[in-house]
Amino acid sequence: MHFVSRLPSSVKLCADLKRAAWEKETAWQDIGQTAISSNASTYKIQSFRRELYGRTYRFIVVRSTGLTAQKEHKLEDVLGREKDTLTKAIEKARKAVYNCEGDARTAGEAFAHEHRKALHELKVSVIAQQVQEKRAHKGRPRKDEPAPGMHIEYHLAIDLVAPDEQVLREWREREETFVLLTDIRDDKRVSDEQVLRLYKDQIEVENGFKHLKSPYHVGPVFLHNQTRVKAFAYVMLLSQLLYASFEYILREQMAKETKPLILPGKRKSMRPTGVSVLEMLETMQTVWLRDENDWQRMTARPHNDQIERVLGLLGFDLSIYSTVRKNG
Repeated sequence: MHFVSRLPSSVKLCADLKRAAWEKETAWQDIGQTAISSNASTYKIQSFRRELYGRTYRFIVVRSTGLTAQKEHKLEDVLGREKDTLTKAIEKARKAVYNCEGDARTAGEAFAHEHRKALHELKVSVIAQQVQEKRAHKGRPRKDEPAPGMHIEYHLAIDLVAPDEQVLREWREREETFVLLTDIRDDKRVSDEQVLRLYKDQIEVENGFKHLKSPYHVGPVFLHNQTRVKAFAYVMLLSQLLYASFEYILREQMAKETKPLILPGKRKSMRPTGVSVLEMLETMQTVWLRDENDWQRMTARPHNDQIERVLGLLGFDLSIYSTVRKNG
């Protein structure tokens, strides 16, 4: 069994791989979109072999246009919040008084080190200022009293400079890319593009299990027998398989259509989710009518014509609400 996962940014190797990829600007492989949508993100990738915790893995650095747009908004927010934080810290640091230049320089170095990861540039220097000493007693000084002596105080002078383009470019490079990790070493059998698609497809599985774990579905069920708990788990998995098949078939049929499906809330979609369609089907109503001989089940009118369209795309019609189909 193999795996495809995202390498955490907290791992030092992640930053090293991103840096190596951006240094080889011409080595990016443009694979375009992985999703069927007019506004879907486009991707560029680079592949590397590196060792991690004593084992060699295949790493794929991914560059996404979707992240580019997102991170530009984030950059504005980061710079604004960082400037406010640094401004307050600088005002506090400037008020500190030091009796010797060495202490002031040590404090300045500590301040710069504390904020070394900031995007803004900090220019820290030490200034000396002559200050007259206070008189030893209160009240008006005597005419023959000598003036108090002078002494030198040291303060920090800190200038906040906006980040230069090089710093901003490096920030964008870090934020607009992510790194995939896989133990599938054979890139002939599974290409770099396929690895990315495998990773992107994981969201479908995750969304499915999120549906299975929803309290709305499993909350009202109380089972104490272990065998029945297992049986219920199998029933839920089968329902998820049926749900995924139903959604897949519907989307495949919609790919051949030219007009979008009108979903509840007057939303239009060419790739409807199973949840949105089930929400539509929940509005379908049937009634029981009795004629001279027997009871008959019929659909209530008027009904949503989009329901009829969905049933047709799935190979059914409205008769499924009134007629029991018999095999063979």
